[in-house]
This record gives sequence, C-alpha cells and structure tokens, in this order.
Amino acid sequence: MLRFIIIGLLVSAAFGLSGCGGNAGDGAAGASTASLDTGAATGAENAIGDLSVRDLIPLLTRRGVGPGESGIDLTYAPQVFFEVTGLAPPAEIGSRPTLAFILAETIHEGDLVSEPPAVFLELEGGERVPPYSALVTAEDPHHRTVRLLFPQPDGWLISSRATGGGDTMRLVVPRHDGTVSAGRIFEWQLPIDFGGGADESDSE
Repeated sequence: MLRFIIIGLLVSAAFGLSGCGGNAGDGAAGASTASLDTGAATGAENAIGDLSVRDLIPLLTRRGVGPGESGIDLTYAPQVFFEVTGLAPPAEIGSRPTLAFILAETIHEGDLVSEPPAVFLELEGGERVPPYSALVTAEDPHHRTVRLLFPQPDGWLISSRATGGGDTMRLVVPRHDGTVSAGRIFEWQLPIDFGGGADESDSE
C-alpha cells in the first residue's frame, strides 16, 4: 500500500505542479469537444460513492519493467481520477479527446537512462500510437515522472475484446528492437469496476 501512496504523490506532482498547460511538441488540435475517458463528469461523484485516493490509485495503476530494468508504474487518469483527487485535468483535453496517464519510473541501482521510455497505445490490429504530449514533470537520477496524453481512438474500441466482455486498453513499452515482453505490457479491462457495482460507464 505504501507504494501506491508514493505513486499517488507522484501523480499529484504530475498534474498539480506541472501547470497543465500546452507543451512544445503537442499534436495538432483534434475534435472541438473533449472527453478524457469513457465518462463525463456529471453524476460521477454519486457513482463512485466514498472512493478515496488510496482506494483509487491501485485500481488505476499497472506495474512493469522499463529500460535498464527500471521499475515502471503506469497510472490511468480517467475523469473520475480528477474528481476523486481534486486535481485539475490537463488543459490540452479541452481541445481534443484524450487518454491521460502518469508514468512513474524508478531504479535502485545505477541511474535511469537519459530519456523516458517510449510508451505506445496499442490499438486493435496491433497499430501503436505514440502520445501527442509527453511532459517530464519530476526527475532525478533514480526517479522520473512523465505525464502522457494520447489521442482517444474513435468508437472507444482500443484493443482486442477481453475474454469476459468489455474491452482491453493496452499500453506497451517496446525494447529497442521493437519487441515487447510480458513485463512491458500494461492492460486495463474496461469498464473499470470501482466497487459497489459502480464502473466507468456509470459516470456517463
């Protein structure tokens, strides 16, 4: 649980201290109406009840391996994330449909490689989509936090159908040769169940 509390602090730093403004390298503006996830803000507080940040972060975070065998935690930030944490969503999502994530990278021996790992949203059929914004919000030789913003695919069919129904949202961190091993695949079964019978779709 301590690890998820630390991740929560990194996430807060990524969204709360970065200014959430535009960045160099951002993609061209997309659709004029924006949504961050599968649900709009209306009614979401009732849907998630008394869900706390401590409850939420483990549900949204996946762990894996990055360059130089660094540890990676990827936290998905849908609309309910901002409602529970009280953090302001990035300004970019006001101009285009966006999927937001926080990458927290840690290494215990030696230093992190100079650049953050390349992270891709993997679509159905295997197409890999890079983030339109990757903003480093905190960095030292052993820790790095990056805010990742991806274009939300049309129709919300992000990856292959999950075995139990719903969809699988998948991010991958390829090796230099483009291959992806099990520890470099990060998946979320959608809709996410926040407990008490509520899920993302209840926020729509």
